[in-house]
Amino acid sequence: MIAEYAHCYGGPPAPEMPWPLFRALLDRVGRFNARALLGQIVASGHASGEATGQLRAIAWPEQGPPIFALKQSPD
Repeated sequence: MIAEYAHCYGGPPAPEMPWPLFRALLDRVGRFNARALLGQIVASGHASGEATGQLRAIAWPEQGPPIFALKQSPD
């Protein structure tokens, strides 16, 4: 756990960091790894398909699927 934290945040956690905060930050490591992988996939031109959509859902779980407006209304 500490190695994953250090890799993502640039070093080991501070000794005075509360355990719940450490666990909360550690839970986000998967998101950051998914975002890095998604960046590599997009850069290589292979960003299509269901797997990429699933990876986007892991990387940004708070966002829903994209909504596209087909026609703009004057409202």
